[in-house]
Amino acid sequence: MRGLRRVSRLMIVVLLSAVILAGCSRGGTSNTRGTETAQANPTEQAGTPTRTVEPAPEPVTVSANELQMIEEWRSSQVPAYPGASRVRFEPYQTQVENGGMMVYRTDDSPEQVVAFYRGALQALGWQELRADANKVVAKRGEAALTVNVNEQEGGTAILLMLTDAP
Repeated sequence: MRGLRRVSRLMIVVLLSAVILAGCSRGGTSNTRGTETAQANPTEQAGTPTRTVEPAPEPVTVSANELQMIEEWRSSQVPAYPGASRVRFEPYQTQVENGGMMVYRTDDSPEQVVAFYRGALQALGWQELRADANKVVAKRGEAALTVNVNEQEGGTAILLMLTDAP
């Protein structure tokens, strides 16, 4: 029963983040480019574009002592992006203290944000599970952190989700 609740909560988090990112990108430009495949997959319709995932930028070198932690997530060691302004925090019921979703905005590019979080999380002892040009997923103890970045008109939205590790 507990496992079912955990899966249900995770599905809600994923769906909610997709809705929020879609709402954040209205009126902006997307950094994702579609490409046509040379040979169509038999299970797809001919001519259907497929999305390519850009590789993640290299992590920047960050000193853990210089990082400013997000106050609500200090115990989980989640750093704030330097100079970003906080838009909102929505708590979730998780085993992780103060788990939830936090949204920030910055004038920096998505590449700069992803490179920062790759380096900062590594410096803080997080284990990177995967990363691409717009996302970093990491785990530290019982906590999981997903960082989604989305280029918008006038800046970049940073969506941080702190949840229970799978």
